[in-house]
Amino acid sequence: MNVLNAIGNVGKDCEIRHTPNGDVVAQFSFALTSGYGDKQITTWLNCNLWGKRAETLAPMLLKGTKIGITGELTNRPYTAKDGAEKHSLEVRVSDVTLLGKPSGESVSQQPKTSKDNEQSNDVDSEEIPF
Repeated sequence: MNVLNAIGNVGKDCEIRHTPNGDVVAQFSFALTSGYGDKQITTWLNCNLWGKRAETLAPMLLKGTKIGITGELTNRPYTAKDGAEKHSLEVRVSDVTLLGKPSGESVSQQPKTSKDNEQSNDVDSEEIPF
């Protein structure tokens, strides 16, 4: 059984592509970090997410977003432009869990309106039971 479960960050914004027979695939890079301090290493994985999930999740898979992925890991050999034989770690993603927003993005994109402020002032802190 080949199953990868990992938590990391999206390395670049997700790109949607269509196969010649009309299937939708979302492609993104994934940074998997292990170790700590000066012994910390990052392993880069290329991820493919297919079908309706690809269409739905692509706008949320932005560079820096913390996610969890589950999928099948493969090691795909290829020939680089200079003729060297190389390998690419790829994941055919079956499940994505959104764990955070891209780094540097605030929690709320929209400023609070006066109506929002009125609602937040309705509850007195002494009334909160915890």
